[in-house]
Amino acid sequence: MLRAGDIALFVTSGTFSPDARNTSTSSREFIRLIDGNDFIDMWQEYYDKMSDDDKNMLPLKRISFLGNNE
Repeated sequence: MLRAGDIALFVTSGTFSPDARNTSTSSREFIRLIDGNDFIDMWQEYYDKMSDDDKNMLPLKRISFLGNNE
């Protein structure tokens, strides 16, 4: 049970069902859903700004791929 001021945060590497999204937006409590795409967007935006201690909690490395435009 969430108390006043609490935030529910659900993170998945996949996606959320339409029912899950509807539940989060219609809930009286603040429920934030972060799917795989949201996580990657947030990581790209904020990871370089984090302290080294924080980065060590979730050590990630950027990997670039070269491809062709076929």
